[in-house]
Formats: sequence, C-alpha cells, structure tokens
Amino acid sequence: MNIPILTALKPTTLLPPKVCKMMKTKIITFVALIVILVSCSKSKDGSTPVENKEWQFMHTVNIHPSKNGIGLDFYQYKGEQVRILQFEFDDYTTLFFLDSLTIKPDDPRFPISSFEGYITTDNQFFDKKANKVFFPGSTKWTKGDAPHFSTSVDFETRFTAMSAADKNAANYDACLYSFENPATASVAQKTYLFFNFKNNKTSYYVPGNTQFNKKTGTIAELFPNGNTVDWTKIDAACTNTEVGYTGGDDIYFFDFEAKKVYLSARISKTNGNAKMTQVEKALDFSEVFNKSPGSTGSKEPFDFSK
Repeated sequence: MNIPILTALKPTTLLPPKVCKMMKTKIITFVALIVILVSCSKSKDGSTPVENKEWQFMHTVNIHPSKNGIGLDFYQYKGEQVRILQFEFDDYTTLFFLDSLTIKPDDPRFPISSFEGYITTDNQFFDKKANKVFFPGSTKWTKGDAPHFSTSVDFETRFTAMSAADKNAANYDACLYSFENPATASVAQKTYLFFNFKNNKTSYYVPGNTQFNKKTGTIAELFPNGNTVDWTKIDAACTNTEVGYTGGDDIYFFDFEAKKVYLSARISKTNGNAKMTQVEKALDFSEVFNKSPGSTGSKEPFDFSK
C-alpha cells in the first residue's frame, strides 16, 4: 500500500496549518494500526499463530476398556483446543490408532480447570491447579468412550489421611490404582501409588487401612533395576489393571520429550510386596503406536503432532 506523505507538501501554500496537522495525525494513527495488526499475527514470543502449532501432550494417559478390547487414551492440547487420542492394544507393546475425540467446553470427559492433571484406571481425574479430584458418580458412558466425570471433591477430602504437606494434587505427576494386599497377611484392598517424577519420590496410600501408608526414598526402590532410569525425565504413567483385580498387570511410563515408553509389570499383588518387576528397555513411540493395524512390515508410525 502506498501512503501519501503529506509532510512533503507546503501547508502554507496548499492547506491551512490546522488542517494539515489533523491529516498528519490521522496518517500516523493509520500507520500505527497497520503495525499493530501485523504484530498481532504473531504471538508475544514471535512464534507462529496458535492455529499452526502442533498438538502437545498433557501428562494425562489412561487405559480402559475399548470398543474391541483394551484401549489407551492420550489427552492433548493445541492453544485452547483439547482432544483425546484413542489407541487399542494389539499386544502389550503394540497399539494402533482408533479415534480422535474433540473435546468441547464443559465436556464431561475433560473436567479439569487447566491442562495439568492425571487420571487413574478406577476413574478418578486429578486437577493439579484446583487441587480437586473428579469422579463419575452415577454417570454412565458408552464402552470405548473416555470416562465421564460429574462431580468432584477437594484432594485433601479424598485423601484425608495424608500428611498436611502431601495433601495437594500438584505434588504428584501420576497415580496408579491397584487392588492388592498392602502388607503380609492383610486382605486385598484399594491402593494408590502417587509418583512425583521431578523429585524421584512415591507415596503409597491405602484408604481402607492407612497404617500401610508409606513413602519411598526414591522411585527406584520399587524396581530391581530402577537406578538405570532417569525418573526425572518421566512425564506420565498408567496401568492396565482392572478394578478389584488382584492378578498381574503392566505399567507404562512415558517420556514425551524423547517420545519413549518404558514397560514394567507386577506379577503378584497378594504377597504384601509393593515391588515391581524390572523396567524394560525404553521403546520409541514409532515402535509402539501405529496408524492402523496390520503386519509388522505394513505398519506406519502414528504422528502425534498432527
């Protein structure tokens, strides 16, 4: 656009000084507006607009019954948009893409006040920002859909026997539900294992019998080869255990920056021993998550950014 430069004109011969001054002011304002509009096409840090950014991982991963078997959900965001990517297990280390669920405002499948939360297989959603725990109540949903949540309580109300310093959902990055014997000769009951990956700590919580509550010095204490993993790099965790089931289960740890997943397992939960089996070697997301089912040679890695 060519903007007339009136400063080159002689106001004494062409325009009255007062009129000329008013026009100069309008032109300066117009040019300033153009500069503002151009600047607003970029974010404050000079990056590309939100619409062009890639999808980012929340630290929220969940395993639950899928349409055909067992599925795993990743929660992601882009700007203010939220989606849930659904995968189904082909075997315990291979999954293929099923669906992408678009989450609208007030969607009961994503009830938290920010993108900072984690979820358990017994359908509790932890909001780190508001320090609340959401759960379904009497709400039902179709098999294969992500869990729905209709009510909430304060974290400190849900986990009342924790010490005052620990009663905050923001202290943790993940929580694994289990149903086990927390000590020798004890009966099987609900248990929760909270992970603080940044500080390499865990907190073991048994609501049915809080005398069994305990903390570990490090996460590595739970795993025979735990010192080989940099737990501060882990972002999220989930397990494929079932509610009320005391048999073995698999545990998945995710490093979203490196796009790696670690697998561990528990063979028995009835002997009062909280230790897991070894953590296996990290697998690349490209090895684990596939665009569609098929033979090994025809599988295409899923692109989480698009």
